[in-house]
Amino acid sequence: MASNEDFVQFIVDQCSGAGEITVKKMMWMLVLPKPKAKRNPMLEK
Repeated sequence: MASNEDFVQFIVDQCSGAGEITVKKMMWMLVLPKPKAKRNPMLEK
């Protein structure tokens, strides 16, 4: 789930009474190829 860093810090602060809390900043970069153009069967004869 994507979260704003300030929101994550708020949650960590709220849970601090439960003991040690650690957070890890993660970034996923997904690279996909460009989609192929769709054929229009109405134009094909």
